[in-house]
Amino acid sequence: MWGLVVTAILITGVPGSGKSSVAQELCRRGHSAIDADEDDALSGWVSTVKPGERPSEEISDWFTNHRWEWNSARLDRLIEWVGAKTMFLCGSASNLDELIDRFSMIIALEIDVETLADRLDVIDRAHGYAGGDGDTRAQIGGWLPRHQERLRGFGALSVDAKQSIEDLVSEILVVTGAGNIDSDTSRRSQSSGS
Repeated sequence: MWGLVVTAILITGVPGSGKSSVAQELCRRGHSAIDADEDDALSGWVSTVKPGERPSEEISDWFTNHRWEWNSARLDRLIEWVGAKTMFLCGSASNLDELIDRFSMIIALEIDVETLADRLDVIDRAHGYAGGDGDTRAQIGGWLPRHQERLRGFGALSVDAKQSIEDLVSEILVVTGAGNIDSDTSRRSQSSGS
């Protein structure tokens, strides 16, 4: 599988593992990267409540009644748009099982429960993100080992997401073979100036 020409690389993990930060850092370094949560045509909540059923009104049941899904047609257009270039898609979706074959490589951002809790605290303070809610936090913490194991089952390469974002992205660029555009550009500039 990894011998293919890499055009679409999925970087995924649980909320708080660093997907959005990785997308930002990849873009800063000159790579094509998309934060899936920022593309409203790609990502959205889908109700799992069947017609005629009344959904629970308890906030803690939100994840029971909804799934965060990606639109397959939009994903296909994004990958087609990139063409022969490498594109990093950073995000996660409930329907990933149905879409996994679109990616030539999968990188799993692995994190432990303690680091996850610390990051959710930061996210909650900065953005009022629901991850800081006690019930939601417990749900994400309980989901963490199952989700990471599921990604390994897809053949994902695991990277330690506890490291600094700069080191994490450098490792991702090494394992994907995508290289560091900034470094290459500055080396070319330096060598042409000598």
